[in-house]
Amino acid sequence: CCSGFRPDPSSGIMAAVGRDRGSSSPLRTSEVIHTMKNPRDPHVVFQPAAGQALRRGAALVVNAVRPTLGPRPRLVAVERNRRTDAPELLDQAGVIARRLIQIEHADEDIGAMLVRHLMWRMYERVGDGAATAAVLFKALYEGGMRYIAAGGNAMTLRKRLEAAELEVQKTLANMAQ
Repeated sequence: CCSGFRPDPSSGIMAAVGRDRGSSSPLRTSEVIHTMKNPRDPHVVFQPAAGQALRRGAALVVNAVRPTLGPRPRLVAVERNRRTDAPELLDQAGVIARRLIQIEHADEDIGAMLVRHLMWRMYERVGDGAATAAVLFKALYEGGMRYIAAGGNAMTLRKRLEAAELEVQKTLANMAQ
């Protein structure tokens, strides 16, 4: 189909650039331009921008629940849908994850949803530790992205993380006995 896509960041237009199948002539830009009037409409996201947007969205949620960590009770204010209502004050990350937190930028919202899902599953299974899981996720994600950006192999990273997971599980099982 197409050999690549190039965004036009100034106009909000994505344009495909490449060759038609069975033809050696390049595609005309007018044939493949898609305007993105609504940021929620489906669109092509390019690797650097996608990774950065996921990281920003995950960081927003993690930074929102981080104050709930620790022995001192700290509250997080969650704005309600109607602006006239007082914000809801919450002190558990799992409950915060259950609340509808929607970020305006769709790609950042995907990163936020990943962290919310992680926190909610932890809260359902264990009842606690959702904020800790979110902070660990952020540290592992950012460390992994730095490793890959520095030229590391993603599959080697995955295998090492899986091996470390087994070791952590064994250690925790020994501590529980």
